[in-house]
Amino acid sequence: MVSSSYDHLDTEILHRISFRVYGTSESPLVLASCVPSYSSYYTLMEEWYSAVRKLKDDSEDPKNTREFCFHVYHDLMFIKNYRKLKEKEKFRNRKGPEFEAWTTELMDEFSQELITEVLSDDTFWNLTLENTIG
Repeated sequence: MVSSSYDHLDTEILHRISFRVYGTSESPLVLASCVPSYSSYYTLMEEWYSAVRKLKDDSEDPKNTREFCFHVYHDLMFIKNYRKLKEKEKFRNRKGPEFEAWTTELMDEFSQELITEVLSDDTFWNLTLENTIG
């Protein structure tokens, strides 16, 4: 795997997310060893970061791909907390009016090619859903 100057940001973002979720700035490794629910969350986030790195490494535009992946994550967290999906299973299967409306919104900022490439990656999609909307 090719390392880039952006990899250090993954750890920083993980610490920020950890603080928001668990209310502590303690190292994720320390918390992972102490709290069972945190351990599974941390493991899941590591898998998600690995999926993002793989997409980024396989992409022609790694920076934009990484930015899009994080955008998807934050959008789905917003949907979970504020919008509430009516047809969660259809959305999970990348179908239905809610999914179509969301992807249309994404087209305002990102290319159709990038959207299709990233959202069609089953590993990324499933890990993102598991980390966000459940």
